[in-house]
Amino acid sequence: MAATSLIDIALSQRRIAGYSLFELLTCLAILSIVLFYALPHLAVAVENGRLERRVNLFTVSIKAAKTQAIKTSREIIICARQEKLQACQPSSVSGASDWSNGWIIFIDSNADKVYQPEEHLIKLVDLKTALCQVTWNRGNYLSYYRFGILQGSRAGSFTITCGDKQTQLVINWVGRVRRVNRK
Repeated sequence: MAATSLIDIALSQRRIAGYSLFELLTCLAILSIVLFYALPHLAVAVENGRLERRVNLFTVSIKAAKTQAIKTSREIIICARQEKLQACQPSSVSGASDWSNGWIIFIDSNADKVYQPEEHLIKLVDLKTALCQVTWNRGNYLSYYRFGILQGSRAGSFTITCGDKQTQLVINWVGRVRRVNRK
């Protein structure tokens, strides 16, 4: 009989340990309030993350091109990539151009500012998502001379826009990058 009474006591304690309907509804109300305030901030955090990834990727690419120009004493080109191709967009010296598909960094051995398969490829950046827009206000390419200085004093700025957020990467004639937050 002692064993039976222990089972009865264990079962009754289990019933006592459950949650009441009031406790369950209270938890659901608190959870819904937290989600109501957290979800809009989550979308902003995701947008900020996209922007930061693009800015960091571009900054690293520009610094790599400058370093490679100094190291090899050769002309290094960063050009806007054609969509779904391992080729530069047609050369343009002025005007804003779209770099949202990515870019190619290479050693321009024949000085034509266009990547050919026989030239040394340093880096190929493929931006698969069209959620952000990248524009350069000086055409389709950026050229570093052998001392790490922009060729032709083509200083300018890249504007990176993701949703409502926008950042500018300003490059001076020496080839240094400075970030300016817009929105």
